[in-house]
Amino acid sequence: MKKGTFKGLLFREFYVARKTIVSYFLIYIFFIILALLALLSYKCGNLHRYAHLINEETTKMIDFFIKIIPVTMAIGFTSSGTDSTPNDEKTPWQRFRTACPVTPFRLALAKYACTLILFLFSLGLTFGWLGLHSLLTGSTLTRDNIVIIAITYSFIMVLIAYVQNISIWLRTMERVILAIMIPMYGGLFFVFIKFPQIIDILYPSNPAGMNKLVEGCTKLLPFAPLIFAGSLLVGILCTTMLYKRREK
Repeated sequence: MKKGTFKGLLFREFYVARKTIVSYFLIYIFFIILALLALLSYKCGNLHRYAHLINEETTKMIDFFIKIIPVTMAIGFTSSGTDSTPNDEKTPWQRFRTACPVTPFRLALAKYACTLILFLFSLGLTFGWLGLHSLLTGSTLTRDNIVIIAITYSFIMVLIAYVQNISIWLRTMERVILAIMIPMYGGLFFVFIKFPQIIDILYPSNPAGMNKLVEGCTKLLPFAPLIFAGSLLVGILCTTMLYKRREK
């Protein structure tokens, strides 16, 4: 079988997922605007006017959410390309693919190459906002910020590999949503029941709790590149095997 055009496969991934990619980007811009309006309110608006009525704990919590919510949207942008996989089942793509000179490996490689490009763009969005926030507020990008971002990106890649492969395996979007939501919310429910103190750790205005969170992330930091690269390689391998299975 001939290899086919990789450039065309990559273009197809972006084209199929274009609506989701644009939606994620618009949501990111929306939250950037909200954050800028909140910062403007701190300078000369209601938050500035009534600053003496807001306690320090509430102020820290507001600062935390202004800084972190656009970052969360930017990191989530990395996963926007995964929408192409469930969309394959809604179109005649599967029949077209088997009649074209496209190997399963190159098709899988195109999907994860799309993810890597979105990851690089997402990094630009993340540090672009953090740089703008630092410029407007006079704060600096700390090592703790970088540690948490690195760990979050690593586990986002694990989630992307899982979603890509579960989408191919289960085929229908309804099953895919269940396969994603049940482990996610089931895992969160187990963590919060088993370790109720984690609520205090994650509470933004709790310095001791945030220090524990950062300390835990710092311990995982040396493994972050391995988790990221390992998820990428395992994802490509599993996706290739699933596509080969489809051909039989």
